[in-house]
Amino acid sequence: MIRTEGATIMNKFYPTETQCFCGEKSHLRYKTVANRYDDRIINVTNVPIYECSSLHDKTARITRVNLKAILKVAYDSGKETVEYCFEELEGSF
Repeated sequence: MIRTEGATIMNKFYPTETQCFCGEKSHLRYKTVANRYDDRIINVTNVPIYECSSLHDKTARITRVNLKAILKVAYDSGKETVEYCFEELEGSF
């Protein structure tokens, strides 16, 4: 598993709430998401996602960019589950 410092690190980069397209407030949550990369499904844990009370999900643009890099590292390492971590990617760009 790729390690992370946890939510306190991620909160530096993400506001705790934002406006949902439906008009409600969306709150920052950390969830596990399944993503297809090439021929495999890779689960990424602790992904910062905004969710409103109507269960609409939204990921920030930087999250989507980071997920692509994380999925590549996980795929190349043969891992099925990894943890979302922005700091580990800084040296790989």
